Amino acid sequence: MSAKSPSAPVIAVANLKGGVGKSTLAVHLAYYLEALLVDLDPQGDATDWAARSGWVQCHQAPTWAEAHRTLAKAEGPLVLDCPPGEGAHLVDVLAAADLVVIPTKAGRQDLRAVGRMLELVKEARRGHRGLKAGLVFNEVKSQTNLAAEVEEALRHLKDATFLGALGSRQAFVEAFAAGRAMTSGPAFDELHAVLKRTRKLLKEVQ
Repeated sequence: MSAKSPSAPVIAVANLKGGVGKSTLAVHLAYYLEALLVDLDPQGDATDWAARSGWVQCHQAPTWAEAHRTLAKAEGPLVLDCPPGEGAHLVDVLAAADLVVIPTKAGRQDLRAVGRMLELVKEARRGHRGLKAGLVFNEVKSQTNLAAEVEEALRHLKDATFLGALGSRQAFVEAFAAGRAMTSGPAFDELHAVLKRTRKLLKEVQ
């Protein structure tokens, strides 16, 4: 990876499992951090949202080589929306990122994927000690016992910082569908808390 400016932090939104809210989180991080959004997911949801919103600059990168060139030229922060699955692209992403944000739901498969993601982060840190990891508990189903247990477990996982929980809110679905960002209401309050902790974690790597 070519050297990049210290003012150009790279945030990867990644998980081995699909359907955990990576793209929704990535577009909001890009919007509020005023970052270039790099869409590595062939499905292109983030690219589609950016095109409809007109507020976030997005570059779709079908290959890692193309993403690499974008990162090398960046002068400001970047948010990478990563496809699900484990492979060479994920190794490259972790090597390039300053912070990997891992959204998860409460299912057994979701939590198993988080465990494997943290193993990969640990492996990446052998050559990239500054890599930080953050966890977002997504689509929390109210205050159930299961939700409370999962959140408590995420808060105490080693080698990662708990960034917050986002409720199962129709507002996120509607905002994404309309190409809008969340700007008010209970959903925004939860998102704002996640953003605040994300900014704090980024300061530790700059």
